[in-house]
Amino acid sequence: MESKTAASGASPSGAPSRPSIFQRVPLQWWTLLVLLAAIAVLSPRFFTPNNLAYYLRQNTPAALLAIGETMVFLSGGFDLSIGSTMSFISALAAGLMIGRAENLAWVLPLCLAVGAGIGLVNGILVTRFKVPSFLATLGTMIMLQGAALLYTGGMPKGGTPEAYRDFGLGRLFGVPYIVLILVLIVVVSQLMLRRTRFGRSILAVGGNDVASNLMGIRVNRVRLACFVLSSLLAAIGTLLMVSTFRVWDVNLGFNMEFEAITIVIVGGAAIGGGRGSVMTTMLGWLIMSTLFTVLNLVGLPQSGRLLAQGVVVLLAALSNTQARRGVA
Repeated sequence: MESKTAASGASPSGAPSRPSIFQRVPLQWWTLLVLLAAIAVLSPRFFTPNNLAYYLRQNTPAALLAIGETMVFLSGGFDLSIGSTMSFISALAAGLMIGRAENLAWVLPLCLAVGAGIGLVNGILVTRFKVPSFLATLGTMIMLQGAALLYTGGMPKGGTPEAYRDFGLGRLFGVPYIVLILVLIVVVSQLMLRRTRFGRSILAVGGNDVASNLMGIRVNRVRLACFVLSSLLAAIGTLLMVSTFRVWDVNLGFNMEFEAITIVIVGGAAIGGGRGSVMTTMLGWLIMSTLFTVLNLVGLPQSGRLLAQGVVVLLAALSNTQARRGVA
């Protein structure tokens, strides 16, 4: 009799037992709290306003890439090209700006258009020519990295105007302009996903594209739009990152696509689409950014950071798989 009660999760009196706080709060939140506690021990001065502003500003481009990757993830695909998109657009922006503020008026829109165009190419390859998103964006990734190297010769080219750097390093009431832009994009993206027909269509397509098609949802258009959004957000993240530099680095986007995918998976988005949100992706972003900060504080080299990132991806993927089995 006792074993049946325990198995059913009920108390001896017959009433269902209430889950503990450890069960009610998602694992991601506990992970973030542990990492923040580790930072508090290793570097108590980290939580000063200036340090927090710097920390958020430096990590904002990764957050924007992760939001774009979330859109593609939710629709059932992958986008491996966003890191190379960042490399190419940063090279293009710096090379066209050549340190002149008067060039900003046409260089910034041009770079955004190029970003959207890259996403459009990815989307057409996936929807019209039925190339798997992994392979389509892998090819685009390699091509863009080669184009960036060809354009620059592997060396920094051009430069960022001081007026643009003033914006990149500027603040409003102590909050960096870049972070305010991130907050605006997060709010708009989350509302779009949850409150608009297009957002609900993304989740439906990722959950079951066949059923979505029968419901009248234009599956190919939704997926194509997600790739355009992903590359466009990568372009915005690039332009914000470039605004804090004087010169461009040829390796600016190196490994950023994998960092974005890691953030999305840690945030709990389902591999294969249909489950996730911008807010959970932001939680994943905070976890990974804080983890990398801890690793820097303990003096772990870049190789150790990559090792830790790989372990996190495997653990998050395992958790994701177990969750899908539980639902099934």
